[in-house]
Amino acid sequence: PVNRDHFGVMTPTRALLLLALISSCLKFLLYPAYHSTDFEVHRNWLAITASLPVKEWYTEATSEWTLDYPPFFAWFEYFLSNFARAFDEEMLVVDNLNYKSTETILFQRLSVIAADLVLLYFLYRYFTHGFERVDSHLWARIAMVFLHPALLLVDQIHFQYNGFLFGVLVMFFCLAQQRQTLLAGIVFAVLLNLKHIFLYMLPAVFVWLLRAHCGGLAHFEFSKFIFLGLSVLSVFILSLFPWFVHGRLDHLLGRLFPFGRGLCHAYWAPNVWALYNVMDWSACRAMKLAGKDEIECQSLLSGGLVGTSGTEINENPYSVLFAVPPIASLLLIIISLYGVLVQVAKNRCNLVVGLCLSAYSFFLFGWHVHEKATLMFAVPMGLLITQPKWAGLYWELMMVSTFAVFPLIFRPQELLLKWAILGLYAPACWWGLQNFTHPVALQPRGNNQGVHKPSVPWLGVLLLTICGLAEVFCSVVHPVSSLGKRYPFLGLLAVSVTNAVTVLYLWLRLCAEAQILKFGLGLIGSLLVLCCGRFLWVFFTN
Repeated sequence: PVNRDHFGVMTPTRALLLLALISSCLKFLLYPAYHSTDFEVHRNWLAITASLPVKEWYTEATSEWTLDYPPFFAWFEYFLSNFARAFDEEMLVVDNLNYKSTETILFQRLSVIAADLVLLYFLYRYFTHGFERVDSHLWARIAMVFLHPALLLVDQIHFQYNGFLFGVLVMFFCLAQQRQTLLAGIVFAVLLNLKHIFLYMLPAVFVWLLRAHCGGLAHFEFSKFIFLGLSVLSVFILSLFPWFVHGRLDHLLGRLFPFGRGLCHAYWAPNVWALYNVMDWSACRAMKLAGKDEIECQSLLSGGLVGTSGTEINENPYSVLFAVPPIASLLLIIISLYGVLVQVAKNRCNLVVGLCLSAYSFFLFGWHVHEKATLMFAVPMGLLITQPKWAGLYWELMMVSTFAVFPLIFRPQELLLKWAILGLYAPACWWGLQNFTHPVALQPRGNNQGVHKPSVPWLGVLLLTICGLAEVFCSVVHPVSSLGKRYPFLGLLAVSVTNAVTVLYLWLRLCAEAQILKFGLGLIGSLLVLCCGRFLWVFFTN
């Protein structure tokens, strides 16, 4: 018989183990699915860390997929390589490029599933904080975040370890809940040394630590600031010291920050620059129609989305609008961060929202951003699903982030699979948000008056519907139509642009909830005025 407490639910330990078992079995069913080049990337990193001296980890270049994650993740790969030997030692040979035996695939898949349990555990810790009892609603909340479809597609099919990394992030939030601010700062420093994309959240974390740990400007304690700084610095010294000693620190930093890449990735991430690219193309076409034949337009639909990304920093890939150097991208990020950092500093903004808005700014205006970076704000927002006003936003962000990563799973064999994952999760999640995640679930019967349930505005429903239709067009209609032959990049363009509009709309919604909507609207309005001014200048001077 199953041990149960007097509330009639499983004991927390058994329920947690059951959820881990069920979710792991579901993920293992994806074992035969497609995996991207990231699979070979991580196999090569296993081989590098297992076979070579530490000083050569960031200089080895037999494979094009060189090690470009921070040192703690390299040590994580080294840790995994000790278990990999029991499956197939040949996967740990650096020269075995593109090696994927059955045992190698099995180990790689199992390693992601096992690493995901870090996220499961800390979600349990986070959602049980402050509660005297654990009920079935808890497991629904955990499952809604743990089984996020975009995270599932990227980790279990495309192949990455984001679940493990988000587990460390949730550990940071758990320590923040418990007001262990010094430990929280140390854990975030560890996270930065696992994957440097979490720099997206660093501005908000830094401001929060200044207020929560050091007392803020009004009651600033310099001694605490120094001790915090030394503690965080010690994490970076521990991480970077082996390469500093061997004189290889420049190689390590060069791998982590390859600034020679263009503004946009091959498949445009759904951010401001995707819309900027299309605005440039549209402005050029408008000038052509007006008889300005000397203007040359980029061939976005037939020449490819890569052609407008700019392979060199000093190259101007735009026909009408301004070129965008890295400093312009950085300046826009700083401006967009100002409002949320003020709110975090004044304790007017939930910490989770503050970090998500910080990541959002980097995603919207950042240089060479990948579509997978939508996970940086779409997944952490799940920590707020117990509050109705955030629960609806979480569902919308979940939908658009999943649509954004759909093109990564591009084979026809996985077409029904990725739609089935979203089709099963989305309604189940919405039902759970309506019934298990807000105060209604804890109210006595007949005493639910005045309690609001999560909702999605009509504009959000409309935009998400258009995103879904664009994905259907890209994956079903476009490949078999004449448009696919004439304009091979039209499908990806439709997905990128519709998702970008929706992502921008949800950013403004998030800004509104954080009471900085005027700031967000002002920034976007200023950019639109600048673009229109540039168009008019080029139009009347040519």
